[in-house]
Amino acid sequence: MDRISAHYSKKNESRRLLSGRGELEFVRTKQIVEQYLPNESGLSIADVGGGAGPYAFWLAGKGHRVSLFDLVPKHIDEAVSINRTARRPLARIEVADVRSLELGSGQHDVVLLLGPMYHLTSAKERRQVLRKACDWLSPDGVGFVAYISRFASMLDGFAQRFYEDPEFLEIVKQDLESGVHRPNRDNTRYFTDAYFHHPDEIQREAEEANLEVVDLVAVEGIAWMWQNFDEMWADPRERGILLEMLDRTDRDRSLMGVSSHVLLVFKKRAVCTDQ
Repeated sequence: MDRISAHYSKKNESRRLLSGRGELEFVRTKQIVEQYLPNESGLSIADVGGGAGPYAFWLAGKGHRVSLFDLVPKHIDEAVSINRTARRPLARIEVADVRSLELGSGQHDVVLLLGPMYHLTSAKERRQVLRKACDWLSPDGVGFVAYISRFASMLDGFAQRFYEDPEFLEIVKQDLESGVHRPNRDNTRYFTDAYFHHPDEIQREAEEANLEVVDLVAVEGIAWMWQNFDEMWADPRERGILLEMLDRTDRDRSLMGVSSHVLLVFKKRAVCTDQ
């Protein structure tokens, strides 16, 4: 995980979500979470892999008790700084690797994994983490897991004209073949070590981990690739139409793989442990 931590230490992940395509991801993820968030105040929420806490502070602002965990010390330092002046502060902020994190069984109404699955290249580790998240949930709780689409790098290559670099083409070929994304050797371009999921694979892995799949939703849909996206997003009327069209098509499996991110919504079954 050292390369992954080093990558994020050089980025401002929270700022990425405040404009352009990153803001689309942020707005849409919050919309989807709100559709399934239990309608009560004071929920116990674990945001695991939550960066500097953009979703954690949003949920805390709604009156919930939110604990934030992230692999990257820089993110946690930022969250601690924000927490000092937050109107509704987080209950707990810690550096943690999801693979070794231990939380109380059945103690959380909501569990967010909006980053860890991007970087677990081992199917066994992904299954173990999903079962952990299931175990952390209360009997009526709901979990959210974000995934990067298998086709994201291929599509981004066209949108950003990355194919002018032959090295990027080889990276994409590997992504499409195995889902395992390995960036350039010095880990400075083209994201970092990751795993990109096919939508059907998301469903299968969740079921293998004994989760009850409630929904599978495309986050950005096809909108993130539109060349005039920034102009549309800046116009209130066009932004509204864009979001409406995404809402009308975000469960269509024939379009799901085009979305940069896909969000799994799940509930727990009676047994979440390894079998």
